[in-house]
Amino acid sequence: MEETRAPRYLLFRVLIVVGGVLGVLLLVQSVRTYQFVARRLVEDDLWRQAARHAVSFSRQVFQANAHEPEELEAIFREALQEERNLVWVRVLGPRGEVLAEAGEASGAHFSAQHVAMLLDPTARLYVHANARGGPVLVALFPFRPRLRGRPPAGLAPEGRPRAPSPRYAAIEIAIAEEAAGPSFAQLRRNLVVSVSAAVALLASMGILGLRLNHYVRGKQFEQQVALARRVQQDLLPSGCPDCKGIDFAAACEPAWQVGGDFYDIFPVDGGRIAIILGDVSGKGVPAALLMSLLHGAVRSAAATGEGRTLEDACRHLNQLLTVRSSVERFASLIWCLYDPRDGCLSYVNAGHLPPLVLRAGDAGHAAFERLECGGPVMGVLTDASYRQGQTAFSQGDVLIMFSDGLVEATNADGEEFGEARLAGLVREHWRQPAAEIRDRILEQVHEFIGRRPLDDDLTLLVVKGGTAPSTRIS
Repeated sequence: MEETRAPRYLLFRVLIVVGGVLGVLLLVQSVRTYQFVARRLVEDDLWRQAARHAVSFSRQVFQANAHEPEELEAIFREALQEERNLVWVRVLGPRGEVLAEAGEASGAHFSAQHVAMLLDPTARLYVHANARGGPVLVALFPFRPRLRGRPPAGLAPEGRPRAPSPRYAAIEIAIAEEAAGPSFAQLRRNLVVSVSAAVALLASMGILGLRLNHYVRGKQFEQQVALARRVQQDLLPSGCPDCKGIDFAAACEPAWQVGGDFYDIFPVDGGRIAIILGDVSGKGVPAALLMSLLHGAVRSAAATGEGRTLEDACRHLNQLLTVRSSVERFASLIWCLYDPRDGCLSYVNAGHLPPLVLRAGDAGHAAFERLECGGPVMGVLTDASYRQGQTAFSQGDVLIMFSDGLVEATNADGEEFGEARLAGLVREHWRQPAAEIRDRILEQVHEFIGRRPLDDDLTLLVVKGGTAPSTRIS
């Protein structure tokens, strides 16, 4: 078993490792892509905006024929008022000196060497800086506007000496980084989602790795529960060749893999036949364990003849369950003894839903006999007492024993199947063999609830009197 299981779980571990490696690769790739987007693409967009401003300023200076620095600064100030993403503009000379300026610059960012590098038309000069309003990209472009009508340096129209004309070499433009296109913001959000997905994948693989042993134990437990269900089904009778004078058919459908319902039918001393159906409170493994205890105790009491009557046997079982089970665990039981020689059915109903008896002579009428004589459920009251009832059970009569999972089966509208529907089906099909009656009831129950799972264990036992023994078990 372990050798066949190991390769499957080894592959599972390998897949967890592969998923973790893929998560790391996805995280690294997402971070690198985010950095590329945040820097390169945003920088390219800001650079293009600054370049458009540089071309625009050259055109405006040419059109205004602005010779003096004061005239350039007036043009720049007007642009700063119109463009809120434009932080400052400066015009630099060949040695990197500031010749004209508008806006609040955050210091010197370029030198004469940078200005000289603009002779290369492919050069892209920019730096990131901080301004009062936030981070900015500061770009440097050539700036040599062609001016018209400028008199030679040193001459003035009035004949007075004139200062030499400034030699414009470069223009420095600062753009707020928040001016990057909104599409980049959306792309950054998508990259954040990718990073989150990578982190989630890594976390999932980590949790799976940590919980793998619990998962393996859970799968092993499921296999054990499946085995327990097969054992539980094997404990139910597959037939009773020695049960002469009756025809019976049964079905037991647990709500979970194992359940707390059981039935049994077997011959006892004196030629009588024991017919038993029990229902332990709850579902699943706890109910199945208590059911096994109760089932074994019933078989043991019948085999050893402990207690000369059903009343004594039920009192003994009640005391056993009271000692062996917790307060919240109890069981209901219907225990019948049928004597085919005189057609007498003795029974004790320990807190179970009353079985229904339909007599062949009364099949056309609405009357059912309900087997209610008995006492409380077992496992609650230590000194509980039980009373035995008797009724006739002749050829053609039908005995229907069932658990609450049948009559309380609920459809999508919250409506229960109910005892009235059950009685109607028995009355309609009572002439059929026990297996046919059982099958018709189960078909109607499952058609009634549709796709809804059972809320409780469902057990049904159909017995017809005066016929040959049968082995019809579902």
